[in-house]
Amino acid sequence: MLLFGSNGEPQFGVFMNKLLRVTLMAIGLSVLISVVSVAETNAQVLNEILRRMDVNNKALQSLTAYLILRRAPPAIFQNQN
Repeated sequence: MLLFGSNGEPQFGVFMNKLLRVTLMAIGLSVLISVVSVAETNAQVLNEILRRMDVNNKALQSLTAYLILRRAPPAIFQNQN
């Protein structure tokens, strides 16, 4: 799309300004989308790590309680009626 001036010379000023503006907006939008997707992925990984830590902590507490129960003398548990 060439725009010609009054002397017949092509003028690219208006076209280049629009092209530059659209290009910069497209680059900015793509960078924004990339940043958001990376942040979302990091949040998902962090949530998975925290979930696994919680499951392992509960299993460790259960194992600790079982070991304490096994080490306690049986006489402690017989008088609890």
